[in-house]
Amino acid sequence: MALKSELLKILEQNKNIFISGQNLANQLNVSRTAIWKVTKTLKEEGHSIISINNKGYKLTVDSDKISKEGIALFLDNNYNNIPIEVFETIDSTSNEAKRRIANSTYPTAIISEMQTTGRGRYGKTFYSPSNSGIYMSLILSPNLQLENAKLITCATAICVCKAIENLTNLSPQIKWVNDILINNRKVCGILTEAITDFESGCVEKVIIGIGINCNQTIDKYPTELRNIVGSLPLLPISRNQLIASIINNILSEIFIAPKEIIKQYKERSMMLDKEITFTNNDLEITAKVVDINSDGNIIAVDSIGKKHIISSGIINIKGLYQ
Repeated sequence: MALKSELLKILEQNKNIFISGQNLANQLNVSRTAIWKVTKTLKEEGHSIISINNKGYKLTVDSDKISKEGIALFLDNNYNNIPIEVFETIDSTSNEAKRRIANSTYPTAIISEMQTTGRGRYGKTFYSPSNSGIYMSLILSPNLQLENAKLITCATAICVCKAIENLTNLSPQIKWVNDILINNRKVCGILTEAITDFESGCVEKVIIGIGINCNQTIDKYPTELRNIVGSLPLLPISRNQLIASIINNILSEIFIAPKEIIKQYKERSMMLDKEITFTNNDLEITAKVVDINSDGNIIAVDSIGKKHIISSGIINIKGLYQ
């Protein structure tokens, strides 16, 4: 495992550049035959590696296989030893997190190339095709007071946006409370689930689920999603880099002061001044968003001047997906 990790690290760091087998052997203090064998294993696992006599080996620029080793390359030093589990397919990374939560160390990252029953808010499914997305869950033990825990989803959205901003030239926006959009199309959904101790009023553990559409043409999605979803173009940036950047951001920034969370959230929000519809007591209401308060709730004013504070539920921005 150590040799495979080190070889993959070198290939990732020199992506699309040939490195001779002898050079690799010298760097890793093994035989050229060992390099050949490990490279063969990496190819079988789905890494796009080209080998040419008298040139050596290179990881192609479009190689985008998610791996524990590939993610670890881009993690900050403080986090490069956290437990990371990568699956080819799974029912849901959040389901797996729940199965492991009692015995996990914190933080733990669970990632899959595909989900068969990916989950969104309110029991909705999250379409999770193979090899064209990021489906990940983080298990955290935050020891937060319950009132502050409400901002975890907001803080996660900021962390994902920052990762995209830092690695691309794109400007993601947040649709309250848990969707991230690019060019008015949803590319990411976030689902947070908490285990609380009601006696202490603290959140003991949190599962943060993140699903991102990557490097996919919209015609590959189900018909009912094509006017809503988008796909994040990453190449030549790898999904491993984006995953690591998100983990770095979450572990370093998610528990910053609530006031700063709201400030950064509002800077990236697409909600302000938008006309929205929402349901209250089975009545559909149209209103204009005027603010996001310190708890992360939407403040909207309807046509007769009545103020509405929206803390949960589904909000639709009028005309967004037309």
